[in-house]
Amino acid sequence: MAVSSTNAEMAARWAVFDPAWYCARYAPVLDMMGVDAASAHEFYDTHGATLGHSPNAFFDEIWYCATYPEVADGITQGAWRSGFAHYLQVGLRTHSPHWLFDEQAYRATYPDVTLAMMDSQGYRNGYDHYLRAGDGEMRTGSCFFDPAAYLALVPGSGRDAAAHPFVDYMLRGMPTVMDKAVSVYFDAEWYVQTYPGVQAEMERGEWQSALHHYLCNTTPVAFDPGPFFSESFYGAVNPDVLAAVECGELRNGYAHFLADGVFEQRKPCSMFDLAEYMRIPAVQADIAAGRARDGFGHYLVTRPDLRPPPPPPVTEEQARALFRHMCAVRLPLLLGGRIDFSSDAPPELSVIIIAHNQFAMTMSTLASLRANHHGPMQVLVVDSGSRDGVASIEQHVRGIEVLRFAGNIGFLRGCNAALARVRAPATLYLNNDVDLQFGAIANALARLGADDTTGAVGARVVRTHGMLQEAGSIIWRDGSVQGYMRDAHPAVPEAGFVRAVDFCSGVFLMVRTDVLRVLEGFDEGYAPAYFEETDLCVRIRMLGYTIMYDPAVCLVHYECGTSDSTSAARLIARNSALFTRTHARPLRRKLLRHDALQARARHADGGQRHILFIEDRLPLRHLGSGFTRSNDIIATLAELGYQVTVYPIFRPIEDAATLAASFPPGVEIIHDRELPDLPDFLNARAGCFDAIWIARTHNAARVASILNNAAAFLPDASSWIPKP
Repeated sequence: MAVSSTNAEMAARWAVFDPAWYCARYAPVLDMMGVDAASAHEFYDTHGATLGHSPNAFFDEIWYCATYPEVADGITQGAWRSGFAHYLQVGLRTHSPHWLFDEQAYRATYPDVTLAMMDSQGYRNGYDHYLRAGDGEMRTGSCFFDPAAYLALVPGSGRDAAAHPFVDYMLRGMPTVMDKAVSVYFDAEWYVQTYPGVQAEMERGEWQSALHHYLCNTTPVAFDPGPFFSESFYGAVNPDVLAAVECGELRNGYAHFLADGVFEQRKPCSMFDLAEYMRIPAVQADIAAGRARDGFGHYLVTRPDLRPPPPPPVTEEQARALFRHMCAVRLPLLLGGRIDFSSDAPPELSVIIIAHNQFAMTMSTLASLRANHHGPMQVLVVDSGSRDGVASIEQHVRGIEVLRFAGNIGFLRGCNAALARVRAPATLYLNNDVDLQFGAIANALARLGADDTTGAVGARVVRTHGMLQEAGSIIWRDGSVQGYMRDAHPAVPEAGFVRAVDFCSGVFLMVRTDVLRVLEGFDEGYAPAYFEETDLCVRIRMLGYTIMYDPAVCLVHYECGTSDSTSAARLIARNSALFTRTHARPLRRKLLRHDALQARARHADGGQRHILFIEDRLPLRHLGSGFTRSNDIIATLAELGYQVTVYPIFRPIEDAATLAASFPPGVEIIHDRELPDLPDFLNARAGCFDAIWIARTHNAARVASILNNAAAFLPDASSWIPKP
């Protein structure tokens, strides 16, 4: 870059004697000796250097000689007049001139500051670059100085401070913020409160600031930089560091921690587990994006320990009340024909909705359906004896077909009545108390059409308080059923991949119309409702079709929004017994109901083999190296028909969208766990895997003891080369 006049002035300033600064800094001595400004330079040359005086604000003579004892010895032996003389003549590129600048660290932090670049652009060293250019670019030469933190303390300093924060701090700002933190890595206020003697020494002019004392005092292991680093603790638990400090290789434990220990995730004090904190994906993401230097600095900035406790979670009852309230609030906006399903094109989908009263909810569901998919649809609304606005719903929604019954005929009979009028190749059974999420209809149609053997598609169903109702459903040997992952967070890995299941809820069930006609819809023995979709899915599978769960098909469901809980419980009990009697033979092949067997029972795969694939990280193709190969292996295994679960040694920091686009939809990606969680994972998945594929030999060493301890849960060696 071109050197401006300001930068040129700075280039001269740090390498020469500054009489104005010198007279102000050492005024008591100069006054006592009767030295005026005109003779200050001569005094420095004759006596000042010997007294340990610094020639300007940007070089600290005492610190330099203490940091480099060989220089101090050279001065004693007459090889150098001062540390400053040594620095200018031989130390420019090997030594640091000040306690707030580290020459080697600066060049390592900013790879563009190379020796070649400095030579070509006229910079004498990294410090020269920092003062002339880097400071104005908000770079820093030390962990202990953050330009943004300093500028926040002195907002009225004007353009000079903003243009050169470090220069301003050295020339003018330090006395004004002597007990304030200019970096998260040093808590100045805590420091002067914890060590009150430091405050007294600063008032006597012995130290320019609390930070100056910390970095330059002669007993560095006696002082901690803040409440989250303890010299005594760090030395006690890290004998290698203690030995290096005692022999003079390190100033103190904190110097090691900031340079190396923080990246090795060593504990800085007894009450803060840095390694545990670094397992938080958001922390890893912030560091990867450059928003924090390291996990310790991230913690000091965010201080999660000071956050107010989170409010109590919203109860399902509260969430359900809010759902109903919002349907009522939305209703006036939907009246008068504003929802329009009219189309001259043949429908690609027929939607059957049964409504018994609940006008506001039904209208909200229809609005959600129209907003979710703009393709041609046939919408069949069955008015099952409603006494509210549903009785005249066609006056408010254009393009729908209404089947009206005088009494409440129930969900099942209403669906069968509507089936006779279906015109599209796909039929969607949809509850009237749902809110479809983005792309639900299009994703379900795509999944249904992706394979001729797919008979029906179901959704990831989320209840009003944000927890899962189901991610596919399980049929157990005793005929009981279970929504897989009920009450879990919707983003758990177990709910995030496509798979064949026993059945999916009739809340959202998209079925091939020709299959429905063969089966004549729901079995009316289950009327008016409950277990009818379970029975239907069993019969669809008996025809050789699969029932697919697709997490990309997502909706919020009020759950029991259109029936009272007493009648629902009675009907569920009756129809459960009917289902068990009707399907006694296929039920014998089901697993016994047990929580530990859910991971096996969640698949209705007809004997597909399951592989656990272990890698350093989730193998995203853009990472290159062996990760591209691992990604290809996973994709190939899935294409060959294997079920694949990918487990990373290190928890991923990538966002959900990146992960979703990086693997086949049927691959389970364990994105919320890592190596320390592997033993519990294997225990929970006992008997699930037919083979374990470990990518990279060093990972085999990492997991060897874990696999040995979990031997009872692992596949037999004879089955480690499975066939789909």
